[in-house]
Amino acid sequence: MFSIGDWRVPVVDPVGQTKSALLSEFSSVMLAELPSALGFPWAHILSITDPDWQQVVKISYDGSIEGLIRYEMQPQPEVDHPDDIQGLDHQLLNILHLETVQGAVRIIEPLGQWLVWYAAKVALQYCSGTRTGIFLGLVAIPSARAYYIDKVGMSYDGSTKFPDGSDGYAFSFNQQQTIDFCRKHEGKHGQPVQI
Repeated sequence: MFSIGDWRVPVVDPVGQTKSALLSEFSSVMLAELPSALGFPWAHILSITDPDWQQVVKISYDGSIEGLIRYEMQPQPEVDHPDDIQGLDHQLLNILHLETVQGAVRIIEPLGQWLVWYAAKVALQYCSGTRTGIFLGLVAIPSARAYYIDKVGMSYDGSTKFPDGSDGYAFSFNQQQTIDFCRKHEGKHGQPVQI
């Protein structure tokens, strides 16, 4: 439900040529198209995705899915009818899952940053920010900590726990950081085109 439509985005292949990838919604009918290089249990993740509050978006290149992101709007106040959801004051977009193909099967760059860009644009369109100013947040596994600091440029908010009790690291953007990330990313990698 919280989407900004489909976007064609510039990516680079291993020899440095600029190509186009597609950011678009992902649904359960596409599960058979997932590459084996993706390790998350996406069939289960989709089965627990609330379509009123959560969205799954894919990045694909040349007909192949290269990565997925799942995000949700928070907080989730009670409403009587799903049609009322769009009119609520959504404070925060929370990235729940982000995964891209890795290693030898990865044929274009960047992947994860374009998925974060999409979530950031959704946050800018729909969110008002929390009382502490957070617009976009996520909890990352320990091995991804450097990625969110160095590549994405998110604020590190400290260690935390995932719902299953495993260790994680919290990251966030305020509104200005969200805007700055999008501008910097577009300036470095090129302008996306809505289709």
